[in-house]
Amino acid sequence: MKSIPSKRERKVVVIIPALNEEKTVGGIITSIPRTPLPFTKTSVIIIDDGSTDNTYEVAHSANADFILKHKQNQGVASAIKDGIDVALKMNPDVICTIDADGQFDVREIPRVIKPVLENKADLVIGSRFHKGNKLKHMPFLKIIGNRIIAKVISKIIRTEIADAESGFRALSRQAAEELELIGYFTFTHDMILDVWFQGLRIQEVPVSVTYFPDRESRAVKNVTKYSFGILGVILIKFLRIIAAVLTGHDLKRKD
Repeated sequence: MKSIPSKRERKVVVIIPALNEEKTVGGIITSIPRTPLPFTKTSVIIIDDGSTDNTYEVAHSANADFILKHKQNQGVASAIKDGIDVALKMNPDVICTIDADGQFDVREIPRVIKPVLENKADLVIGSRFHKGNKLKHMPFLKIIGNRIIAKVISKIIRTEIADAESGFRALSRQAAEELELIGYFTFTHDMILDVWFQGLRIQEVPVSVTYFPDRESRAVKNVTKYSFGILGVILIKFLRIIAAVLTGHDLKRKD
């Protein structure tokens, strides 16, 4: 009788940037499915971005697999970059990023990572803008701003993107290894452009989201500064793309 060959266990690494999230980070860590899909195993990385509360201690008590603490706040983009550096040392098949504030549902991680594990995408964005999502309590200016930026990104990459700012996403190992983020306080737009420029595949999947009316977005405390910062990142990245194309860079796109 022939033995049935066992499937290789695939490694999922979840990166959670956190700033003063002692009230929510523990529950997020313990709720993450450690076997989100068959033949997968999950590790959780917390990047404590200069918290002044007990975020680090709570994450440690919740048995996060790895915790990196910044001595001072460096911004979510820096936290994500450091998280990816750590994750790549764990030999992952897929890297997932999700916020520490509980707005996204960690039970939907399997949905977000599945296209990467099935080799159908290199970047999967968990889109909040889809039919049936009412986005209750999401600031109106944030909705409008997101849609405008999404249109700009879509025009550049010639692919329709509904949600350019969602932090709930998944990356293939190849995409993570080739990523060159240039932003400081936000990474979402930069990542889309970078993955597209590398000729890799981008896909969106619908996710649910809950906005709490008493919570202030740390990334969008100053709307004007945030907006110009985003446009600056997009412009710099786009100019780099043009320069690379003019100097003979070949976009080897996957269809």
